[in-house]
Amino acid sequence: MLKGPDRNFRFEDGGVIRDLPGSEIRANPDWSEIVDFLDKGKSASYHVRSAFHKEVRRDDQVRAYAYAQWLSYVMGAQRLLDYVKGIVFEETRNVSLQLLALESNHTTSGDIAKKFVRSRKKHDLSYRRGAYDAHLLAWERAKTLPPLDINRIDQEIAKGDLIHRLAIKWQIQTIDPDPYPNAVRAPYEAALWDALDKHARVNKWAEAILGNKKKIHGYFGPKVLIEMMSGVWDKEEAHYLAPETATFEKSPILYELQDYVFDNHTRIGYKRVSSLLKNVSANKPQPPLLDMRWSGMERGVSWRDEFGKHVAAGGSRDAKWEDVPFDAKKWSLTREIDAYFYPFARHA
Repeated sequence: MLKGPDRNFRFEDGGVIRDLPGSEIRANPDWSEIVDFLDKGKSASYHVRSAFHKEVRRDDQVRAYAYAQWLSYVMGAQRLLDYVKGIVFEETRNVSLQLLALESNHTTSGDIAKKFVRSRKKHDLSYRRGAYDAHLLAWERAKTLPPLDINRIDQEIAKGDLIHRLAIKWQIQTIDPDPYPNAVRAPYEAALWDALDKHARVNKWAEAILGNKKKIHGYFGPKVLIEMMSGVWDKEEAHYLAPETATFEKSPILYELQDYVFDNHTRIGYKRVSSLLKNVSANKPQPPLLDMRWSGMERGVSWRDEFGKHVAAGGSRDAKWEDVPFDAKKWSLTREIDAYFYPFARHA
């Protein structure tokens, strides 16, 4: 048991958090006790990774830095770096950081993690207003296109606009019902990379991505290139780093894990999301114990896109789910994409 100044919290049952009362606890961290907890089960480390990832999306430097330190200690500095490498393009368009991370080693993992936290997130990039809506419309268009011919991918990418190119990418993604990388989809993905290698060399940043394509995330990397070649790119804004307002503490605060930490990648979160998702609606309060605002599911990505518009129009960054409006079509397309990627979402 770790003791805070005025209360305790416990880690129990093979790494599953059963009780974590209180709001903030500064432990004089006995790292051996933390490691004992996390070594009990793989699922426990997901809570830490999930917490770090969610605080990055929330742009909370203090909490994100604390969880980055926890991850580095528990998983090792190299694994922290590897984790960040894989999600730079999921959350940002900071090509400079992605390339720097690819060239780095564990000795600079903390610096890379800090830069990632400070990078402007996709939903806050003004030049990308409408890009996510194009992503949804491309999903809809992909269903109306003729069956995909692998020999025409080059031509389709060359002649298309943003929505058409993203629609071709959706056709490649959905050519197999299994959403994860597999042998059925692999040759089509290779053909897409070949087409991008030929047609997406629109600036030095795109060329640098293509020069490292074997190291770039196979789902998010092509989307970055498609945006670039379609004119959706502003280097200054994409590479902007917010001023640093936090530091790596000698004794980091261990925060209470909020509901948004427990997503479908954690044991507790999967139970919550799979059972309560049917009760999540657009423009209405979420059910207790569930907070999808910072989730990686399409519902969360879609909400954050509208949230970015909400903030740009002067709205609060502390907005609740129901404070950010969805129109019916956007909500419908969002649910369709979630149903493809997550079987438990097919009836929600």
